[in-house]
Amino acid sequence: MKTKQFIYFFCFISLFISACKKPKETEKIIPMVFTVQPVEITNVKAKLRANYKCGTEKISYYGFLYKKKSDDAWTQVSATQHTLKSFECNISTLENDKDFVYKAVIEEASGKKYYGEEMGFRTMSTLTDIDGNLYLTMRYGEMFNTTIWMTENLRVTRFADGTPIEGRNKGENTESDVPIYYYSHLHTNSQEKRDPNYGFLYNWAAATGAEDCQSSPKYSPPLYYVQGACPDGWHLPTGGDWGKLFDLYKWNAAYYKTDNWIDLPYTNNNYSQFSLEPAGFYNYDKMSNFNGVGHSAYLWTSAEVAEFVASCIVVIPKIPEIPKTIFMEPCNKWEGLSVRCVKDIVELNP
Repeated sequence: MKTKQFIYFFCFISLFISACKKPKETEKIIPMVFTVQPVEITNVKAKLRANYKCGTEKISYYGFLYKKKSDDAWTQVSATQHTLKSFECNISTLENDKDFVYKAVIEEASGKKYYGEEMGFRTMSTLTDIDGNLYLTMRYGEMFNTTIWMTENLRVTRFADGTPIEGRNKGENTESDVPIYYYSHLHTNSQEKRDPNYGFLYNWAAATGAEDCQSSPKYSPPLYYVQGACPDGWHLPTGGDWGKLFDLYKWNAAYYKTDNWIDLPYTNNNYSQFSLEPAGFYNYDKMSNFNGVGHSAYLWTSAEVAEFVASCIVVIPKIPEIPKTIFMEPCNKWEGLSVRCVKDIVELNP
């Protein structure tokens, strides 16, 4: 009997002590914010982005800090829209061809601020061809290893001296030596409208300024560039030019592609801002048709391989069985390929 009384007494005391204990405070959950690589970068604009996770307290502010890399002072901007997981802001007062850094910031109702990691980006510059077409350009590399590229496909109809590049409209009734190929209805919703993002497809004669598709390109001293259809001070890329560019991201095509590629389920992030478009190529044969639109890109180099063959860059979708999706291969000179131009090194500022 005494044993039972002792047990009852012990339980009563335990319950009393537990009731008198101060309730344990709920541990505060700290919010998290992650700066995301910006998109839609031009010579003066960029869209800043961030992801976040809420904590215990309500978040009262979403924004960004940014500055030129060479500056000390930061500029703060508020997010223009946000969801339960992300927020973003468009800025439109940037300078041409400059390096910037930025980081995301959130603030709790209590005033406590949290910052994402710093990320960098570079704004573009512009180039105008003889037809008045405006292109965005991008500087790659640092110091003495710098190259400047067009980040859009060429769409000019005249050489820099004003000589017309003879052509045909919408891919009908052409011969192999006609030097320029325009886009067909496959490249746009309207047969009468050419897609400025995809540019034009040029055969070897058009791209290099050669007399025809059997001829060698015209070299310009002192560095023996092939200007071809490019504006003055710019040239058709050599194999070395392309190699230096793709070496930046280990020939990983995802870093160079726009969202227009049919690469699902793989994601293209265009991290390099080079904006490769899936313009495909024009195949001169009995059918005289366009191929690979949405699935591939073919771009000329200035290097000849044989009388009827030149070297080109080929970019294809990511396929598990093919680890390398950018490569150099021979192309027939009469095929219509995209053209990008790179700035002559003698034209660059030291």
